[in-house]
Amino acid sequence: MIELQTIVNIAERVVTNSELGHSKLISNPWESEARYPRFLRQVMQDLGLRVAVECGVYYGISTEYMILSSDDSFVIGIDWELRLETIGPIYERHPKNVIFLNHNTTDAGDKVFELLDGKTIDLLFLDSTHDGATPTKEFEQYKPMFSDVALVVCDDIGGLLMQDFWQNLPGEKVELNDLHLSYGASVGFGASIVRK
Repeated sequence: MIELQTIVNIAERVVTNSELGHSKLISNPWESEARYPRFLRQVMQDLGLRVAVECGVYYGISTEYMILSSDDSFVIGIDWELRLETIGPIYERHPKNVIFLNHNTTDAGDKVFELLDGKTIDLLFLDSTHDGATPTKEFEQYKPMFSDVALVVCDDIGGLLMQDFWQNLPGEKVELNDLHLSYGASVGFGASIVRK
């Protein structure tokens, strides 16, 4: 069962313990700001979440942290401009745990549904275009594929264009802004528990 207080507790543990959720396997150029990737790994591990969809892969750091949450994790990473030099090694290390889609995140729903092959999404991480409209489309597209209880996580919710999205996102929400710092200032990070 996913509860808000449990999520808050995991976030607090990640913030106060720089080793929690960390993996020596990952070469992270932003190690000092790696709180939210470590949170994603830890929340999946602690809550037994197995299937994640990530909208906006960038360098694949969060992708690999989520993969490392368990031996049977499965992550679908979607980005319209995948960087082969970074995702290639991730796929080589975890060929059974990840599929990358070089696709627009807002219209990959049919392909994701096919790849899930009967599985449901436990965690949706929205980290593509932070314009409010894009994460809204992503959420609406993937929501029918959610598990009975799913966790929706989004970064950069402090931006002006993201505030309406965050306020209108359904579910039981909590801001975990200490998980996402940029040059020492929070740019916003939140999680919402969505129940069917």
